[in-house]
Amino acid sequence: MSDFLRFRESVIKTQIQHNYSTFKITVRNQIDTLLMLQNSKKHVHYVTKVTLRNSL
Repeated sequence: MSDFLRFRESVIKTQIQHNYSTFKITVRNQIDTLLMLQNSKKHVHYVTKVTLRNSL
């Protein structure tokens, strides 16, 4: 019985660690995506300004 409980405990710990690292990767990817979006918005803004200025 105690062996079984020990085994279950280790399985649960492994699952928790796996879920946590998956969660960290997901959050990192979302942050990267947000930063990319932010940079591309800045870039679009810059291009728009330059285009407007050149057309005047």
